Amino acid sequence: MRGRKLRQIRKGFLKRRNPQIYSRTTAIASGRNPLKIFKYVGFFLLTVLVYIVIFSPAFKVKKVIISGLEMANSQKLEKKFLGKNLIFLRTQAVSENIEGDQKVKELKVEKNYFSGTLRIMVILREPFVILTEKGKRYLVDTDGILFKEIGETEEKSLNLIKINNNLISFSHNLGDELIEQKKLFFLKDLINNFPTKTAETISAISFDNSNDEITVLANSNYKIFFDLKRSIDSQIESVVMIKDETEKSKRKLEYIDLRIETRIFYK
Repeated sequence: MRGRKLRQIRKGFLKRRNPQIYSRTTAIASGRNPLKIFKYVGFFLLTVLVYIVIFSPAFKVKKVIISGLEMANSQKLEKKFLGKNLIFLRTQAVSENIEGDQKVKELKVEKNYFSGTLRIMVILREPFVILTEKGKRYLVDTDGILFKEIGETEEKSLNLIKINNNLISFSHNLGDELIEQKKLFFLKDLINNFPTKTAETISAISFDNSNDEITVLANSNYKIFFDLKRSIDSQIESVVMIKDETEKSKRKLEYIDLRIETRIFYK
């Protein structure tokens, strides 16, 4: 009896020393895929963002400020761009909508997304001389660019020096560079200095793009042939000297030729 109890105790002890090993319980699979949910949420947020950018009034032009243009053109531009999307509005689109675009020398566009303000700053070309050709008149700016065709009334109101195209042989369009830089610098010095030093005004100027000569018609109706390769100051001094000499001798001046550096021809 006692032996049986000992065997039972020993058997229970062994069971406790060697517990039964069970396999891991399989988790219950979920029917939702987190990656797919993330894709749906991302697509929804992207759709909302696109809608806000394109259709929301948050990025619409609420105010247009324009400087440098005439009132009529400014009002037309303002109506054109009010309500447009600031994000997609390009500077080129603004430039294309400015009347007489060739008159625009510089254009700057600023956008304020917080206030919905579009600021357009325009610098127009300044007329320097008038080109006359076959009964037509064109404005040339200080950079030598041909930028506008004008009528006789506007020509008289501007009171600019005329360049006659009787010696120029080339085709041109609005926006073309009519006067190369070397001639342009010479013309600027000539126009600025000739009236003050000679007490004469310039009635017209002619030149040929194929050579280095400029012909000036003074208001006293005599011509002066200038050499572009030499200083304008020294040539104007020669004009003043010849004028004084002819006035003293009471001779009528017809022309002064300064094209040869060491000689002065006049009549």
